[in-house]
Amino acid sequence: MACLITALSVVLPARIPARPLSGANLKPHTTGREVGIRLGDLVPKGQEKDVKVSRDGTVESLRKETLAPTVTCPSMPFTAMALVWDQNGKGEVSAQVESGQDQAHLDMPGQVSDESQDGPDPGSPEDHPDRRGSSLLWVGSARCSKLTVTLPAGVRVKNLRAVFVNSAGKSEADVEASAPATGSALGFGATAADAATAEPAIITRQQWGADEKLRNCGPYYAGPVKMAFVHHTAGPNDYSRSQSDDMVRAIYWYHTNGLGWCDIAYNSLVDKFGRVFEGRYGGMDLPVLPGATKGFNTGSFAVSAMGTFSTVTPPSAMVASIERVLAWRLDVAHVPPIGKVWMYSRGSTGGKYPEGKWVLFNRISGHRDAGFTSCPGDRLYAQLASIRTVAYNTGLPKIFLPRRSTDSIVAGTDEVTWTASASTWLWWRVQVTDQSGQVIRSFKQHGEALSVSWTGLDTVGQPVPVGSYTMTMFAGRNGRSALPASLSLAVVPEPTPSPSPSPSPSDSPSPSPSP
Repeated sequence: MACLITALSVVLPARIPARPLSGANLKPHTTGREVGIRLGDLVPKGQEKDVKVSRDGTVESLRKETLAPTVTCPSMPFTAMALVWDQNGKGEVSAQVESGQDQAHLDMPGQVSDESQDGPDPGSPEDHPDRRGSSLLWVGSARCSKLTVTLPAGVRVKNLRAVFVNSAGKSEADVEASAPATGSALGFGATAADAATAEPAIITRQQWGADEKLRNCGPYYAGPVKMAFVHHTAGPNDYSRSQSDDMVRAIYWYHTNGLGWCDIAYNSLVDKFGRVFEGRYGGMDLPVLPGATKGFNTGSFAVSAMGTFSTVTPPSAMVASIERVLAWRLDVAHVPPIGKVWMYSRGSTGGKYPEGKWVLFNRISGHRDAGFTSCPGDRLYAQLASIRTVAYNTGLPKIFLPRRSTDSIVAGTDEVTWTASASTWLWWRVQVTDQSGQVIRSFKQHGEALSVSWTGLDTVGQPVPVGSYTMTMFAGRNGRSALPASLSLAVVPEPTPSPSPSPSPSDSPSPSPSP
């Protein structure tokens, strides 16, 4: 899939650094193991005529069929497990799971179902059309699992594997979790004044213990960011602060090793305590292509709430951090959190929107708006309207949707027009600078919108030299400044006129010579 880096850039505020952690350089080692399961051996007696088993192990059930249970102990402790398989045909494989410390004590029930159709866009480098995977089931600590698999009717399934992940261990995030709370509820000691204008405190990949060797590809950049999708991980809600980073590492390992994706699917994750975790590698303030909203990853930002919020209301600390993350990230992209945007489908989850269809979304939408899924759960989805409002009102004033009429001009001949809107009436200042940072031209305006044109002349009316230039919009009011926005512009040489074509030889005969 072709991915382009947008020419839109911004001047970013200083990042709020995470509070220094005394346990620096803690790098827990996440391990995993796959155990093959022979589906043909699990066909119940008397049902052989309804279930076809091929020589290569492929199983096809003529009707929905629940197979005999099987117990798997991977000879290692594990914190999470899932199923992966190859599938041909439409239908959902699911399984009842009972986990425990040994085969005699399988006292932790659970369920996994096919969720692998959510994720990367069709045709992307991390798309594997025939590979399927279940949701990741967090068990905390176990050594064995009993699996009871149910096959859909008319679907060919083979190469079923149980995937076990052990992500237990201390990371720098654990040191922070056990430290006494300081500062405000915003986390890492950020003050309310900081929160209005700066990037939220983020637990970086290094701090939560990401093993960068697990990444399979990327990062890919596809911008600009036009909107955000809110997800939930569909995991447990009763985890402790010290388990949050374990869960992030387990998701990361499963997405890369189990499903073969480039990286963890989300750009950001938020736990129930309101702590924000960096997701995909490549920079949260850059348009890193996520792999979480099939068909609509390009031009979007993905944030996931850690837990399941179908019947459970998300904690206020979690919602507040989601609001903060989206307020900051959409402001970096100069996108209004309230409003709608047209997005191009590359083929969404369950075929809700076929490839090539344009779909109108809220700038902050839930995953279910893009595909046939219940994500991010009814209780979290119900809060999206208020999340949009809070995200819009956080960090005012704001510059929205800076645009340019062209990306190149001939100085003194052509004209470029820059436009933008704002959250309110503002004083605007526009500066054009050359590659050395020297200011070439300045303009001033006021109002709720900006429109400035430039023909490539300097302050004395002379054409500027050929080269790259940057236009930066500054705006503010009553002592508060908006996040500046910058757009690039190329001043190019005047085209050389094509030479006139030589006259064609005449078709008339030459005159005869005089006698």
